[in-house]
Amino acid sequence: MPIEQCLRFVPSAVDGLANVTEAAVYPDRLELKSAGHWVVFRFQEMGHWPIPAWLRRLHKCFRFRLQRTLTPVGERDYCRRDRYFRFWTRPPIVVHTPDELEGIYALTLFQRMHQVMRAGGFGTFDLA
Repeated sequence: MPIEQCLRFVPSAVDGLANVTEAAVYPDRLELKSAGHWVVFRFQEMGHWPIPAWLRRLHKCFRFRLQRTLTPVGERDYCRRDRYFRFWTRPPIVVHTPDELEGIYALTLFQRMHQVMRAGGFGTFDLA
């Protein structure tokens, strides 16, 4: 199954930003439509880099291969009925995914959202 370049949906709720009517997840950013205007949150700006940039450059200089790791940009919880992603913005933005019938996990909006972020090299910590 190919990874989507943009995943648009209507979240069941959003905490941290008022009047959100639509969400769009791209490999490099989260966009929320609030009061008729798109607000952009770039993952690179909220990410906590696992390895300092100077150390990455040093490894590259000596041709050491670094294992590709995902830069964490928030947390997620799939085990609750109100599944959500909490992004490390200021203030934190919590995007609740809509209720879905139980089915194949790989086809859920929650997993598809996770896959789009992974395509850009970003991930979230599992709270469960």
